[in-house]
Amino acid sequence: MLPQWALIGSPGQYGQVSPAALSQALKTKSAACMIKGIERVTAVLKFELRGVEVRA
Repeated sequence: MLPQWALIGSPGQYGQVSPAALSQALKTKSAACMIKGIERVTAVLKFELRGVEVRA
């Protein structure tokens, strides 16, 4: 489900999805997936990380 700010139209009504918002949602979900994969790999390889950052 996309956040309310991602919809074009009147508040409380169904609207079209903004292409920019859809792109941002896809980037956010992709980054979350990348971070989850890094967490899994580091646990298996017994690496320690101070932080992970995904940049566009």
